[in-house]
Amino acid sequence: MVQQWVYFTPIQSLFGGIAIGSSVFHCLFLNGAVLGCSGIFHSVITQLIDVLFKTPFWIPADRRESAWKWASFAGFLVVGLVFKLAEGWFGSKLGVQLFDSKYDENLWLVLGAGLSVGLGTKLANGCTSGHMLAGFSRLSPRSLLATMVFFPVAVLVANFARTIPTRDVSQTSTIASITTEVPSWATLVLLTVIPFLLYGIIARFLGQNWWGRKALLGFLFGVHFAIGLTLSGMTKPSKVLSFFAFPLHFYPFNADTQWDLSLAMVIVGGLIPNMVLWQFHLKRNQKTAYGDSLDLPTKTQLLDWRLIVGSILFGVGWGLSGICPGPAMVNFINQWKFFLMMALGGQIIERTGVANIEFGKKDELTGSINNGTKQGYQAIDQN
Repeated sequence: MVQQWVYFTPIQSLFGGIAIGSSVFHCLFLNGAVLGCSGIFHSVITQLIDVLFKTPFWIPADRRESAWKWASFAGFLVVGLVFKLAEGWFGSKLGVQLFDSKYDENLWLVLGAGLSVGLGTKLANGCTSGHMLAGFSRLSPRSLLATMVFFPVAVLVANFARTIPTRDVSQTSTIASITTEVPSWATLVLLTVIPFLLYGIIARFLGQNWWGRKALLGFLFGVHFAIGLTLSGMTKPSKVLSFFAFPLHFYPFNADTQWDLSLAMVIVGGLIPNMVLWQFHLKRNQKTAYGDSLDLPTKTQLLDWRLIVGSILFGVGWGLSGICPGPAMVNFINQWKFFLMMALGGQIIERTGVANIEFGKKDELTGSINNGTKQGYQAIDQN
């Protein structure tokens, strides 16, 4: 989909990973909630449609969501707008291109990928943030399984469909050359450290019962996470797709593509610290900074068709486009078609009750096998 080359940016991606991981940890530690981009996106879209377009033909969404998700959603959009308006200035200071300058509007590919990501993330109750980062760091079996499904699917689809940018003839190494742009360390530190200071100020001076604390923190989590996404390069489909270009010398991997390992630094900066903080702090205490219980996913069924099918659909859409829910919210100006199709996919699952269907369960009254009836499934593991 993208017709340009990308560079290896380990420093920027590392700092971006730190920002992403920090926002995920503080969301759980201060608000007691999982910062899952798809959960935020689908919740906001569902409530918005209920308010604006609810008719007797719609199945009402029986769901209670807190205001922090709306605030976090706003944070994603604000960061995307600010970075877009001052893209050149921020790019020069950070030594990295924030967004792809040329995005191939293959309409059917964009629409299909967006729909697939929307369907998949809603059905599987999570995406790269909820499952691959937040869930993986807690060693959640469902998140581990989801990640082991959607990531290989994305890699294979990207290589089979040839959506990965082709090699620049001037490049000869396996890993793309390190960009010659030197990041401004002051800008990097400010963008990643200031949110830490704000977390501390809000936690200290805004009381536990203050009505706007969770919403204000939610906005800050969204801003911090969105900064991390942009800094790491995840808002550039070209960079994400190039991460899928493993240097393997057999079909479907393509020798004309070039592996960009930058996003591995997101794992180093985001996933590993979260695993340590969970194991040695949050897992033991199971409480927020205010003494509240953590609102963690409670669904434990591993072999769940929704999780498997949803992860496959998400992987297909991610591999075709290089876009997942978080970057789609940040880069909504360029990717609004994908954004709308992702919303449509989520609403198809939300409004039709597809996720309520259970297969092969015994009816409690008759003992007969249920091969496709609705059992009132609740998305209590929404990430």
